[in-house]
Amino acid sequence: MAALATRQDWIVYRGTRRSRRFVYGGSVFPKFYGREFASISAFLARVGRWNDRKLIWSRLKAGWSLDRAVTEPKCSPNGREGSIYRIICLPTGLSYIGLTTLKPEERLGQHCKSAASGKPGHLYTAMRKHGIDCFKLEVLESGVLSCDVVLPERERFWISELNTQWPNGYNVSCGGQVGGASGKVCEYGGKTFASNGALLEYVASLNHIEPYTAGYRLERGIPLDAPQRRVSPHPDAGTTLHRIYRGIIRRWTKSQLSDRWQTYDGFKHSIPAGYSAGLCLVRIDKGRNWSQTNCRWVTKEEKAKAGSGKRIRAFGKNYLCKADACRDFGIAVSTYNFRINKGMTPEEALSTRVGPTSHTHSGSYRVLDKTFQSVTAAARYASDELGLPFDTARDRIRRAKDLRGRLDSDGNLLPHQYRFLIYIHLHL
Repeated sequence: MAALATRQDWIVYRGTRRSRRFVYGGSVFPKFYGREFASISAFLARVGRWNDRKLIWSRLKAGWSLDRAVTEPKCSPNGREGSIYRIICLPTGLSYIGLTTLKPEERLGQHCKSAASGKPGHLYTAMRKHGIDCFKLEVLESGVLSCDVVLPERERFWISELNTQWPNGYNVSCGGQVGGASGKVCEYGGKTFASNGALLEYVASLNHIEPYTAGYRLERGIPLDAPQRRVSPHPDAGTTLHRIYRGIIRRWTKSQLSDRWQTYDGFKHSIPAGYSAGLCLVRIDKGRNWSQTNCRWVTKEEKAKAGSGKRIRAFGKNYLCKADACRDFGIAVSTYNFRINKGMTPEEALSTRVGPTSHTHSGSYRVLDKTFQSVTAAARYASDELGLPFDTARDRIRRAKDLRGRLDSDGNLLPHQYRFLIYIHLHL
């Protein structure tokens, strides 16, 4: 069953290693009353609330009952009613004023959990010192509209009225910050907002855009009523070829494109031959415009070499990078760099024989039809030619092992089971 079940089904029937089994005792789902479930997630899947599990979990952690966490709809803080509450420390007489859109009792439970977890703060320090039983909850106002101004303003009023800001009380600020004392009050268009998030939601609702879009435009000075980006209506939009063209016109002006490439359709019907998935388009002569005759398709590796590789010319041949040249001559790039730093020319650095790499071996290695001065170069060549892992090839070269692979019906060696002979010549 585990091989066929989805993640949701598996959690419903088996739970997870961290799951805690529980018996549902609520009243919202009488059909499941008294039934045992593998976990809360299993219960949510059974009642059809699996997609809302993250919201419900957060509510449960905040002290909500399971029935209320499942049934209460999600809504914006600005569309709910809130309360102003007061927490009084009986031994000292000091008070804390707060606002909440939850039930005041649930908010008090959150404060108690924060104090028990060691969270810093004047109120939490006092709770740990005197004990939670020494604190009393009072509701000063209820049914207050939870908008960006009214509820925070009432909290500021009561903090000032009862003088509960530290050291005369447990409030660390003058209040009015939704989401904690660190909230930043913002002003825009003559209005005051309790937080930056509330400001962005207000601006987004006025301009029919998303809050993150509103933040992006405000930060960069872009007009809020600017048209939003639209997906291209072209039938090829989203295809690799269309993305390649869009990338070209984003990086280059149309004056740097040929006449036919001024539009995507012209580009599509005049691209160089040889296109396939995974290839990139590059210019042959960077001093000329983009056109069919001045472009070619290359792999990503070739594009990287052409763009950032250090070109080498040796023995009448041009190499895009050092790695290509060193591969042709059977030496390591580090060896080439060492020789160039010692003052050798590129031809000398590539053609000079590599010295012995072992105190016990002063000869050379011959693999198939080539001779190498180091076991690393020989193993790399054997790995490329014969399809063997590099470590396996190096081990067999060092032991001068003759491997014989199995043959297929045509007399050819099967993949990764090649036969090759290695000759170690101590004096060539």
